[in-house]
Amino acid sequence: MSRLTSAQYQALRDRKNAKAIQDNRKALRRGPVSPKQSVQPSVVIGIDPSARTSGTGVCVINGRYVSFAPNMPNLDAVLQWLEHEAPNPARVVIENSNLQNTSFIMQGSKAAVAKIARNVGRNQEASQAIVDAARRIFGEQSVTEISPKQKGSKWCQKTADGVAQSLGHTLPKRMSQDKRDAYMLAVRKVK
Repeated sequence: MSRLTSAQYQALRDRKNAKAIQDNRKALRRGPVSPKQSVQPSVVIGIDPSARTSGTGVCVINGRYVSFAPNMPNLDAVLQWLEHEAPNPARVVIENSNLQNTSFIMQGSKAAVAKIARNVGRNQEASQAIVDAARRIFGEQSVTEISPKQKGSKWCQKTADGVAQSLGHTLPKRMSQDKRDAYMLAVRKVK
């Protein structure tokens, strides 16, 4: 293999630059890329926020590979993970209980109902904070909010396994309900 002379190298570089300029001009004539033309990230993150001690469930799907973030016991842990460890670019699906301002359980003593209402409020606050952070980190177009009603009923392990098998995913033999819910959210955006 012979080496290029400096004149040959300069001519090659000039041709590449001319081609790049020509491609840029064509792109400018076509105008901005529409959202339908934009390339979607292949990574999907499902987040099921919870203010309970069991923490927030986070599922990451990249093609056929499914992983779960370690237990995140509080909002700060989730926000730190999103900022520093989450794959980016990604499409993110988050259950936002703030979209459905309802407490389903209204039975029991006044103190019990008040405690439930406080917990619902904490979940709503955590959900909205996670949505806001995800929009800042991943961009508005990459984040989808789902209300608890839109998410639907919870999946048992057998249902999650059946969905995973149909998509070619492998799940752990036993998963917490938070992780199953996060997986349920993530598969909504898997195409």
